[in-house]
Amino acid sequence: MQTKWKTSRLGDVAEYINGRAFKPEDWKEEGLPIIRIQNLNDLGAPFNYFDDEVDKKYLIDNGDLLVSWSASLDAYIWSRGPAILNQHIFKVHEKTDIIDRHFLYYILKFVMDDIKDKVHGATMKHITKGQFEDVKIPLPPILEQRRIVNILNEQIATIEKAQAAAEEQMEAASCLLDAYLEFYFNPDNNGEVWPIRKFGEITSERLIGLVRSSKEQSIFGQYRYLKMNNITTRGSLQLDSIVAVDATEQEYKKYQLTKGDFLFNTRNSFELVGKTAVFNLDEDGWVYNNNIMRVRFHEKICSDFINWMFLSKGIKKQIDAFKSNTTSVCAIYDRQLVNLDIRCPPINIQKKIVAEINEKAKVVERLNIEMIKLHNELNSLPHRLIHQAFSGKI
Repeated sequence: MQTKWKTSRLGDVAEYINGRAFKPEDWKEEGLPIIRIQNLNDLGAPFNYFDDEVDKKYLIDNGDLLVSWSASLDAYIWSRGPAILNQHIFKVHEKTDIIDRHFLYYILKFVMDDIKDKVHGATMKHITKGQFEDVKIPLPPILEQRRIVNILNEQIATIEKAQAAAEEQMEAASCLLDAYLEFYFNPDNNGEVWPIRKFGEITSERLIGLVRSSKEQSIFGQYRYLKMNNITTRGSLQLDSIVAVDATEQEYKKYQLTKGDFLFNTRNSFELVGKTAVFNLDEDGWVYNNNIMRVRFHEKICSDFINWMFLSKGIKKQIDAFKSNTTSVCAIYDRQLVNLDIRCPPINIQKKIVAEINEKAKVVERLNIEMIKLHNELNSLPHRLIHQAFSGKI
């Protein structure tokens, strides 16, 4: 902050009006949307509505400055039309003779780290109105405020364009592997005519895993215990959060995982059931959960080939038709799985396709990592710019 700038308090430059306290029974299907914290942090979050009279101090419209002060601490300029403000969010009325609204918005972004340091309570981020209003802020002359706002607006608009481009590239990287899979596994695209066999015909064994309650799981068990959350939606294993269980010698022999085992998630949410992976570790001491089916194939079938095939649209469409819901849990049963139509080229062709897809998947993964890194760097730029502005560096 430049030394010539004055210092003031948040409470001296604006009035902060807390939103209305709504009860769940107040929510309606139509009316004005109620702005809750999730609606500020997630543009896709659904609104609740209110269709009765409300004090005008709770009414919000485009351009209003809002501050969330419980659970999530941040400042926002509202741009989604007429709405009603929920509790735990301040509507800000700035004193226009001493502070510009957009300058105050950026100031709030700048001091948010200091505000968070004043937060008390381990489970819920929360600040009292008194603590909030007592936060010190730099206060340059109004013309200097507007100069800073213009510079920040221009630079952040440029960053937002770059962010949008990076997000498009991330989406393109994600779609690239899907395009490769379509090329290899859609007969209309690759022109290859492969014999079709039922899934049950190409398997030599299908076995649901070992039942162990959460109380029987720890980090100290005899055997590592693979669970459905360890199978990703992209056909791989994620082994950062592995638990262990005890098992008898007979149980271990029955449920042991060996290299090349194909794993199918039989029970999960509707979106996640049917995830697959191949166990490709050269190590003993692994068993698997009862929400997973271990599949072993006849020698003329490559498990990695089947795993890639299960990520293709054709197989996904068949699996979606098999899904059976019971409340929040969705299941796919063995009697359904055995009837999947599987296109089976000769084993040498399977291995050739696996090698080609693996290489393409590595390229896609490297591209995705680069895009995520760029996206994260871009996301940090507005914060850094704002800090530069209030350190007198722009």
